[in-house]
Parts: sequence; C-alpha cells; structure tokens
Amino acid sequence: MSPPVSQDHIHCQIHETFQGQRLERWIKKQYKLIPYSVLQKWFRRGLVRIDGRKAKADFTIPGQCTLEMPLYELQDSFAPKPQGNKRTLKILKKARVFEDETLLILNKPHGLATQGGSGQTDYLDLYMKDLCPNQDEALRLVHRLDQETSGLIILAKTYQASKGLTQDFKDRRIEKTYFALVVGTPSENDGTIDAPVIKRLLGKGSKMALAEVGEEGLSAITQYRVLKVLDNGMTLLELKPQTGRTHQLRVHCAQALGCPILGDGLYGGTAAHPLSKRTRLYLHAGMLTLKNNASFQALPAWYNAALQGDFLLED
Repeated sequence: MSPPVSQDHIHCQIHETFQGQRLERWIKKQYKLIPYSVLQKWFRRGLVRIDGRKAKADFTIPGQCTLEMPLYELQDSFAPKPQGNKRTLKILKKARVFEDETLLILNKPHGLATQGGSGQTDYLDLYMKDLCPNQDEALRLVHRLDQETSGLIILAKTYQASKGLTQDFKDRRIEKTYFALVVGTPSENDGTIDAPVIKRLLGKGSKMALAEVGEEGLSAITQYRVLKVLDNGMTLLELKPQTGRTHQLRVHCAQALGCPILGDGLYGGTAAHPLSKRTRLYLHAGMLTLKNNASFQALPAWYNAALQGDFLLED
C-alpha cells in the first residue's frame, strides 16, 4: 500500500537560478522526506506538473516556473509537518493590503519565511488555507520575499490567476519598488546598476556575489535613487529591480554601491552593523504596480521617520 497522499497539492515557484537542473533532483533536495518510490510513482502518473503541463523525472528546469505536485502526508516515523500558529495567523490577517476575487496582497512582516526549508517551523506557505478559509482553492504563492525582507507579497486565489501573475512576473509587467536604509551614501544621487551576479559556494552553503571579469554571471540591473541622507551616516534609498536575481538588491548595495543595507551582515559584514546592537535587515518591498496600472503601497514606520531625517530602530 502506497503512503497516503492528501487531496491538497504543493504549488511553488522554482527560481530561475535553478535553470538547467534536473527536476527530480531539485524536488529531492527541497522535499527530503518524500520517499523516492513515491516521487517516481507521481512522475509515472503525471501528477508532477510544470506550468500546468505534465513533467517527467528527467525534465530540465527551463528557468522560473511553477511546480505543482501532491502534498505528501508524512507517516508517524517522520517529524510532523509544521502546523503554523495562531499568533502568526493573526498578524497575517491584519497585514491585508488589498483583496479581490483573484488575489490577496499582504504586507509580510520581516522574519517570516515565504516557504519552508531546512529547520523552518513557521512560514507563510503554512497559512494558504487559513487566510481565505471560505474559498474552495487554497491560496498560491506567485513570487517570494526573503525571510528578513518585509513588504508586499501577492497570493493568487485561483490556478488561472496564479498562472497569469507568474507570467506577468516573468515578463516584467509587475513593477516592484523597495526601500532600504544603507550604511554610507552613494557617490551619485541616482543611477542604474548593471552588474551581473553569480552564486559562490562557501563550505556547506553559498551566497551571491558580483561576477568578476571573465565570469559568466546572471544579468542583474537595479535602478536606485537617494531619498534622504541622515545625520548618522545612513541613507534612505529607493530601489527598483529590473531583474529578479537572488539577493540582487543586497549584493548591489553592498558591493556595487559600497553601501551595505543596515543589518545585512551576510553581504556587508561588520560594516552593516554600525550601531551598538545588531538590527534587523532594513529592506522593505513598499510598492507594487500591476499590469493594469493598479498600484499598492505599504510603508514601515522607519521609512517615514527616515524621510523626515530621523532614525527609528525597529526590532
């Protein structure tokens, strides 16, 4: 008898940085508790789909795409799947910025991961049913925000909406504007950073970096503008990514501008922590403009304080 599979399905975005990787290998790395025999059975039955089409185990990831497959119910011998908690659900329900029949836009708090991973016990993807309990389909993620990045994130209410929004992100028809407090001040008040990035292996982990001469990095382009220079040596920046690379804004600020985002020790080292205490990452996705020109905004208290020339430390 095969292990039980629930009626629910996993819907997730595969980032373009995994382009060229074998789908079966990617799934096994991301979902380690799914037995190999179960995964192979799903492939044989056509239960694994990429962008709505059946995919085989040897399918090569073409770039950013949407994966759909059954949600495996873990047996008692495995650790139970996290169930979420009432406190986070309450925070997320209050974080609604906009909602209609096709999508929900939330102002995600910093510190909450978008999807589960190694060691994650609380993440946005756990609340896809609880946020809209009265609809037939669970919400679907169509893009991601880093765990430490706060701000606007779109959830699709239907498969068709998910498919359309995913394509809009691919075609750059959705404009995202971020705001960041950086340590130091760029030499120019505005400009475009056109600096390819590359993933570098570091022991057991990896991180992104600017590609060096002769390296074939991923194209990464960011428009920036200085909004306010503070007396304490920090600067409030507006950032508009024209590409969607992993940690693109963090790398561009720290390595291209020489101004790491406050709290970003991964890319800025000790320079990103100039205060007497370590702080959160001061990066916020503050504005979204959809292809129909509908625009949404959610700004944190520290942004408004910085715009007035003050500094507000948030935990």
